[in-house]
Amino acid sequence: MITRDRTIDTAKGIAIILVVWGHIIQRNLILGGADFFLDPVYKWIYMFHMPLFFFIGGYLMAGSLKNKSPASVFFSRCRGLLIPFFFWAVLDAFTSNVLCIVDGKTGFGHFSRDILEQLVFKPSVWVLSTFFLLSALLLVCIWARKRLGMIVWLMVPVLFFLAPGNQYGGLYYAQWFLPFYAAGYLVQRRHFVIRFPWLRMVFRAVALAGLLVLGSFWIESDYIYNNKMLFHAGMLSAEGIRLLYRYLVGFLGIYLVWDIAVFFSTSSLGTALGLLGMYSLDIYMLQRYLVEGLYPRLVIGLHGQADLQSPVRFYAYVFFLGLVFAAICVVLSRFIIRRNKWLNIFLLGARG
Repeated sequence: MITRDRTIDTAKGIAIILVVWGHIIQRNLILGGADFFLDPVYKWIYMFHMPLFFFIGGYLMAGSLKNKSPASVFFSRCRGLLIPFFFWAVLDAFTSNVLCIVDGKTGFGHFSRDILEQLVFKPSVWVLSTFFLLSALLLVCIWARKRLGMIVWLMVPVLFFLAPGNQYGGLYYAQWFLPFYAAGYLVQRRHFVIRFPWLRMVFRAVALAGLLVLGSFWIESDYIYNNKMLFHAGMLSAEGIRLLYRYLVGFLGIYLVWDIAVFFSTSSLGTALGLLGMYSLDIYMLQRYLVEGLYPRLVIGLHGQADLQSPVRFYAYVFFLGLVFAAICVVLSRFIIRRNKWLNIFLLGARG
């Protein structure tokens, strides 16, 4: 029987609920005609929630390589990431064409083009392809190290990080998340733990203060969706320094959430968050249709834009609705997708 790491599940639970909250904030502000990039809570969430996912991904990758051969891990990642990536891309292209028909715009004339776009140019399920690319890159490093030595650990990531043409396949996502993934791998590999309670308190205070202070300087061009890792003037330029700033903020957020996850992992709240964490991929995929697709149409169709001008009222609404959507996703996955062999394989990569 496999024993699950409750801290990992709790951290994933925190991260996925932040994903849902961020998307709800985004959709509400779009409907209200506001710039969601400037929303303070949205900015705070997007500074570190996806870097946290990739840190955890690297951490889990190190654990997998302790028990399995690199070849076995590679084929496992193909099944668990590439198969869902392809089928979600097809489903997304199909859905967008159906919605166009409903809106009276066009038919299925662009279906093939949309599939190609989903797979190559603008993948909406970029999370799956990015996890696969980073996993493959790590396995390449492990393979090449035996032949070229330790220099591979520096040479391969640097070449990948600076690779041109990163607009194809959302490669810039993999470039951006590479340091977070590598950090998670090294933390697990080296069993890095802060053992002294007083030192953990110092790190906790520094992470919180740093995130609050440095986060106030976060601007619209700092989002990976906007900057897309396009820098040409060198790491010591203003653009390069800005990139280092984004990494610093991301790592501060990761440490803070990890510390919170350790604290709550043995509590009832940690159990609830851990359940969400166990279904984090399921929630991520399904919420795109509920929060990003269905929800805005319902709000407009029912004329349900309530008076949410008060920040307290707005974020309380987001908090409640996020939990509801996450719970719906868990139920749909647990009782429909995961119970059906083929749906589980095609949409989740045969999750247990």
